[in-house]
Amino acid sequence: MKKLFIFIAVIFIAASASLFPGTPGTLKWSIKPESSNIPSPAIAKDGTVYITGGIRLKAINPDTGGILWSYEPGTGLGSAPVILPDKSICVAGANGTLYIVSPSGSHKYSRSFGGGSITWQIAVNSDGTIFFAYGNTLYCLSPELQTIWTYVASDTLNSSPVLGQDGSIYLSCQTARTFYGINIDGTLKWRQTYPWAAGNSYDDWALLGIPSVGAAGQIYVGDQAGYFREVDPVTGALVREWAAAIDRSSMTCQSAICSNGYNIEGCANAYLCGFNPTTGNYRLHVGLSGSTYSTPAIGSDGTIYLGVSWQTTHFTYYFYALTPRYANNYDFVVRWSYLVGHEMSASPALGSDGTAYIGTKDGYVYAIYTENTGYQNNSPFPKYRHDNSNTGNSIHNSFLVCQPSIYDFGNVNLGTSSSKHFRLPMFLQLLTTSGRLSSRRAPSRKRNF
Repeated sequence: MKKLFIFIAVIFIAASASLFPGTPGTLKWSIKPESSNIPSPAIAKDGTVYITGGIRLKAINPDTGGILWSYEPGTGLGSAPVILPDKSICVAGANGTLYIVSPSGSHKYSRSFGGGSITWQIAVNSDGTIFFAYGNTLYCLSPELQTIWTYVASDTLNSSPVLGQDGSIYLSCQTARTFYGINIDGTLKWRQTYPWAAGNSYDDWALLGIPSVGAAGQIYVGDQAGYFREVDPVTGALVREWAAAIDRSSMTCQSAICSNGYNIEGCANAYLCGFNPTTGNYRLHVGLSGSTYSTPAIGSDGTIYLGVSWQTTHFTYYFYALTPRYANNYDFVVRWSYLVGHEMSASPALGSDGTAYIGTKDGYVYAIYTENTGYQNNSPFPKYRHDNSNTGNSIHNSFLVCQPSIYDFGNVNLGTSSSKHFRLPMFLQLLTTSGRLSSRRAPSRKRNF
């Protein structure tokens, strides 16, 4: 019996060491592969970390920080990499070209769309269809970069697109407070220009930022004047407006959304905001060492991870782990912080081994141990671009085929697909029947991003 106990203890210790190989808040490794900004990393299912920045796409060994391979297309790569369903990686060039690279680092496809830089990340759905904004045009492309359709807007498009729960595409533009919804077939769903925030003409100029998608399909987006909005995905109508207006600090980063519906949003001042989806109230944390102008990541236990992106008086630049306190009218407590010492305008990604990866503006990549081995269950949007593939797809990795919703999306255009997957936010035993479609919700299980 004693030997059995010792054996079990050894197995438990080994398993624990495998899951949490380092103390949370300590450095695993850091490297400096470039001299310019490193956008948010992507993480493959096997743990490989992909980064852009400078003129190269790199694959990084998550254990050592060693460079596995490097792909150099001959132009700057300033936006985050996106992992496609076939494990290829798509990157956008400063020369107006999209590149698709194999998991081994070899060139697969490329296509030029003009001479200007492709500023925004692409979005990709579950069959590999690619969506991206360039000038005033939204492109829908095949996995081989062939045009399926284009939508030409009356405004210059100004954000990375996100894919809603019915497959529609949502993005903002360079016209003040104006937002687009595009149907999956490339037709206009709606174009909305929202009123001045709180009737304040000072905010007439404010542009909207990058949207996120809530559990019931609702769209959330901040603006340049410190206001945050909830939008009906069917009509584009304004549902709610949070007048945070923290000294007019910009909040155009994509919000991360907790499983309880709170939107966590960084801003251009030294605040982190939490917006209550029911009351419309907001809470904030003011103890950070600088502005948090990026999207946080929400760990499996609800811990919020983010880096400081800018400071005015001193240059410490910490990476933070924050614990939200809902019972205390919602605020944040610092769980731990790690001194990076470099500006972090990119958003972190969490690996399945408990490591947070984040890039800096001067070309470093940091791997920092955390207490979480993934993202929060039932969070509809737990990180920048939704998932570790950076797809921008609100139903990425969903495995059930219906969506009870407070919104009536109407008929869903399947395009060339035979089915479309929707998220069931609450995994309860419930039989849903609609026409010829029957679906039973599965018992609760962990979803990996």
